This record gives sequence, C-alpha cells and structure tokens, in this order.
Amino acid sequence: MDSNAMFHDTVKGAATSVAGLTAALAALTLLVRSGAPTNYTRQLAFVALQGEGFDYMGSKRLLYEMSLNSSYVQGLRMESIDQVVEVGPIGAAWNAGDNSSTFYLHSQRNPPGKYGDVDALVDAAKQAADGTQARVLTASPANPGLPPSSLASFLRVNPSISGLVLTDFDTSFKGPYYQSEYDDGLNAFQQMVEAITDAALVLARMLHSLAMPSGSSDLALNRTEAAAVAQALASCTLTDSPGLNCPEASALINPETRMYEDGTTSTAIFAYPGVMSFVSILPKRSSNKPQVPSFIFNYLGNLTAVPPRNTSAICSGDCEASLTCIGWRYDSTDNSGWRTMSTIRPAGRSIKALGD
Repeated sequence: MDSNAMFHDTVKGAATSVAGLTAALAALTLLVRSGAPTNYTRQLAFVALQGEGFDYMGSKRLLYEMSLNSSYVQGLRMESIDQVVEVGPIGAAWNAGDNSSTFYLHSQRNPPGKYGDVDALVDAAKQAADGTQARVLTASPANPGLPPSSLASFLRVNPSISGLVLTDFDTSFKGPYYQSEYDDGLNAFQQMVEAITDAALVLARMLHSLAMPSGSSDLALNRTEAAAVAQALASCTLTDSPGLNCPEASALINPETRMYEDGTTSTAIFAYPGVMSFVSILPKRSSNKPQVPSFIFNYLGNLTAVPPRNTSAICSGDCEASLTCIGWRYDSTDNSGWRTMSTIRPAGRSIKALGD
C-alpha cells in the first residue's frame, strides 16, 4: 500500500499511475486513427486496472475472473495471453535540456529459464523509438527484478508470459514530488505532456510491430498529432480545470463536481478506487460505475466500437447481450447512450477493450 492509497483524496499520482494511464489511452487513440488495426494478425487487449495501490487488487481480481471464465471477461482467456506490456510511471521521463524522453524497460529474468523470453519485446520497443524524441534503454541488470507492478500478478499465474514494464526510472523512483500531494499535475504539466506524447508514440509503434504480419511497414505517426492527443487527454486526467469537464469526457459522461471546505470546486479525477457495494447484473451499463472508470469505459468503448447494423443507434433501456451502450450519463435519461458493437468490458476492478 503506497501513499496514493493511504491519502487518496490528496495524492493524485499525476506523474506516476495517471500519466501511464494517459499514455496508454493516447497510444490506443493513435492506433485506431491510423486504421492499421484492421490488418493485424494478433489481437491487442488494452486493460485499465483500478486499485493497484491496494495490494494490486485490480490485476488480481481480473485474473480471478479469468480463472472462472466469468461473463465479465468474456473473450479473454489466460491461455490466449503470451505477452504483456505495462505502462508504469512515465511522467518524469522528459528532459528539457536535450529535448527528449528516456524510458527504461524492466523485466523479470531471474531465475534464468523460469520466465518468458522478453528479447522480442525489448527489440520492438527499442526499434519503436527510432526516429522519435525518445530513448528506450534496458533497465540495469543490478535490479533484483520487476519494480512494483501489475505484471507481477500475471507472472505469478503464468510465469511463461513475456512481459515488460515501461517506466521513467532505472534503479530508483524518479521525480521530486513522487507520491506526495504535490504530484498533482500542476508543477510540471507541460513536461508530463511531452513524456506522455513520447511514451504513446513508442507504445503505439511497438504494439503495431508486434501485431502486424511479418514484413509489414512501420507505423508512420506524426508527433504533432500525437502531442495534440496527449494534451487533450492530459487536460482530462491531470488537471483540476477542466478535469473531466474536458470535451473528451463531457461528451460521454456527466462529470462529478466536488466542493471543498473553502468553497472551491473541482472536476479532477479522484484517486480512490471506490467501494464495490454490489455487482451489477448489467456489467456493460456504464452508469453503474464511478466517475473515472465510467470515463475510461466510455472512451475505450467509443474508440474501438463499430455501429451495429439493422438496429436503432439510440439506447432505450438496457443493451442487448451482443451490443454495448456508450455514452450513459449520470442521473439522466437524456443522451442515455448509443448502441455499438464493442468488446469493452468491465471486469471487477479493471476495464478491458479488445482491438480488432
């Protein structure tokens, strides 16, 4: 349990978990906009895990649901997962002095032969950085293994998985505000946007190279476009204003506004994972979720969905089993959502979206 878990109402973890989440969302956005996933021969699954500060309960719950083959994880089986790439703390990767970001790749190599071979992932990550403003280095072999990470939960269940954690640090955590109340996205916002941009570019190009047929061309991405995506998403996830009043979120959910004792208000994301007082029998209905999971669910679902055929686009009541309603809003029957064909699923304390 870290300070983000202990003091969830004051510690946002902007440069750590939130920056990593934002980079993953930006990478998926770039992939979808490129149109490349329609040609992939391997399926990509993006997973957002909640509550990892509480003994990694999000990843453990996901793996538990997968072991049961429950309806929450329909379409995702452990035996289908052979590689895992985790985006860890990346917010402090940017160095204004040389106008570049430096990332480190962490893996579990000891004891030799017990864990999956990561050489293909390492090569893909380093090649993905070619021609960008990012440097990708292998973490020091002096490290005992993985840093605290969700990947460790997967390796406990299946050690043969090949897995990497992408971070901004090598042998020790980086950043003067690490896990303090000052890690709020305000002190170094633009530097974090630059780091998120570079991480998203590396991640998108890396995943593209792993999923495309052999001999395919590299993914051509424009850094200016990537920076615009990163800036827009970071304004949603890292700032008090607009926070979840940003266009990307407010088009999908009604953001919750909190009022503090001094009379100020905020729509910033709230780090606390929430108390699951019940399990909805309608897991795809995003109005049953807290604010941040609802935004991620709707954003991923909207990004990866295709319109259904031969049915009204507007949701009225609950969606059919084969469809997903995107755009549910809190406490409102207006704009209750539209039907889509999407593999987005909430799974306990995680949200997953399968690519094409």
